[in-house]
Amino acid sequence: MVRRSGLARFPTLLRENAKAALLPGFFDAVATIAHFYAISMTNVAYMIALKRTSLLIGAVYGFFLFGERNVRERMTGAVLMFAGFVVIVLFS
Repeated sequence: MVRRSGLARFPTLLRENAKAALLPGFFDAVATIAHFYAISMTNVAYMIALKRTSLLIGAVYGFFLFGERNVRERMTGAVLMFAGFVVIVLFS
């Protein structure tokens, strides 16, 4: 916003786009609170491993919802991370 319109218009642009930023900001705040609450409840390695499974879900969303290309490479990495999660859960 700053680069296109200059610093002087920043407050105006912020007010105009505040509604569009509220919902993503709210969900980001909830995710951050849930993250720290989960860390306080369990072993950090377990929580982070579980959190990394979102990459698998994101790769599937990218393919089906957004028509992304080169999904094989993304899914390979995502499945590898998911396998790491499974190893941590089963053998820890």
